[in-house]
Amino acid sequence: NDVALASPVTGYVGWKGDVDVWKLAIDGLADGDGLDVAVTAVERVALTVEFTDAAGRRLVRQTGAAGAPVTLRSIAPRVAPGEPTVQYVKVSGAPPNPDASYTLTIGSRLLELDEEAEPNDALDRANPLRFGAEDAGAMRGELGPGAVDRFALSPSPSFATLDVVVEAPPGVEV
Repeated sequence: NDVALASPVTGYVGWKGDVDVWKLAIDGLADGDGLDVAVTAVERVALTVEFTDAAGRRLVRQTGAAGAPVTLRSIAPRVAPGEPTVQYVKVSGAPPNPDASYTLTIGSRLLELDEEAEPNDALDRANPLRFGAEDAGAMRGELGPGAVDRFALSPSPSFATLDVVVEAPPGVEV
């Protein structure tokens, strides 16, 4: 089914193996825009939300705790040349609950310069930490369960010492 930006839709995890696929047209997004995907909680269901490109390649995937909502933030859609300007959101969960619905909402916004852009879980998709000749940089990111974030530092024109500081929220081991 189609879903539009800022227009909530409703679905169900109605049976074992049920996967709802939502099609999002992204041709109106500008460079630097990102997407935030939010799925409301379903009682007793551990939801899985997956964001894919037009060819079905997974960009971001997250599974929440039973009865908890799932949010994917800062997704920078990528469209390969010649591919349609659509992306897909897949929603599934376990165990099924045919009596309670979820609501899916997708919003767009301009990503901040110091904000990570998903997906950045592979070396070829790492977010840059430094642009040009800058000597320092900072990046804000979010980690969902099991997530990996990768960042790339451009080469320095001369020998330098590298200091890395990672500030994690309380209770999170990085």
